[in-house]
Amino acid sequence: MKKIFFCILLGAIIALSACDKHILKKLKKEKSTETTSIPKADSKVDTKLPVYPNGDLTGFPNKKNKTYMVASIKRTPCLGSCSIYEAKLYSDGKATFFGRKNVHIKGRYEGQISQQQMKDLIDEIDKANFFNFESSYPVNDSAKRVSEHSKTILTIQVGDQIKQVKKNNEGPAALLTFENYLDELFDRLEWSAK
Repeated sequence: MKKIFFCILLGAIIALSACDKHILKKLKKEKSTETTSIPKADSKVDTKLPVYPNGDLTGFPNKKNKTYMVASIKRTPCLGSCSIYEAKLYSDGKATFFGRKNVHIKGRYEGQISQQQMKDLIDEIDKANFFNFESSYPVNDSAKRVSEHSKTILTIQVGDQIKQVKKNNEGPAALLTFENYLDELFDRLEWSAK
């Protein structure tokens, strides 16, 4: 069942990609910038991808056509000096960071990612095959306790598909690679105090 769903999702991604290419070709032919939803080239927003009607940068708006959280990473307390924070990224490109302890910035901050960064994130989610991960690692670890190691909680939503993975210091290599990618994405953002 998961394989069938993944194949359908992959087909939808390919179809949307082809549709986006068609839209871009059509937009390039139009000379009037008033009728396009693409920002002007002098704005700070990446103009290579279309902006969807509700400001969604993912290309996968949810059923309610509202902004939703696409990705989050949360690190919990441990018995040592672990970083304790939560970072979230929304479908309109808005990012939030709440640093609590042992982080380079403490407090609440906001940032913004480009359309290209969102596209790259969606590609990384697909590459990691995120929706096929187990819900927790180690698989049978459901105990709620503070351990030597920080627990990492990753939540991903693309359109109406959502998955949360909780990890206690171990997991598949693809999950660790994706976790590092997400951390690096948040580290590269310019944050402003909220």
